[in-house]
Amino acid sequence: MSYAFGRTSESRLAHLHPDLMRVVRRAMAYQVLDFMVVETLRSPAQAAANAAKGVGIRNSKHLAGPDGKARAVDLAPYPVEWSDLKRFHILAGLMLAAAKEEGVRVRYGGNWDGDNDFHDNSLEDLPHFELA
Repeated sequence: MSYAFGRTSESRLAHLHPDLMRVVRRAMAYQVLDFMVVETLRSPAQAAANAAKGVGIRNSKHLAGPDGKARAVDLAPYPVEWSDLKRFHILAGLMLAAAKEEGVRVRYGGNWDGDNDFHDNSLEDLPHFELA
């Protein structure tokens, strides 16, 4: 079986900073797990609405940078089963390996402080990856 991004994921990737896009594409190239791009670019209004609901922050890296590109991406294993944490952890491993190979510093929402202690997060956001 061969995994590839669908049209929706590709259109979302077009709004992502090129360094982070390279990481996402390399993670898919490993052909270990199929996954989709849930979100890249977010409007200020959406960031504010998410913050009001307690599921995000106003100054999110999903907001457009000076080049109009997002510095964050939310990914999910496909087909999406939000309760299947094992597949999210596998995806995180793929993304972190890809980031290392690409020489791109990435911060993962399942390990915000990068200490590899996955139990000390005040906010756990397993789909989230951002440029560090």
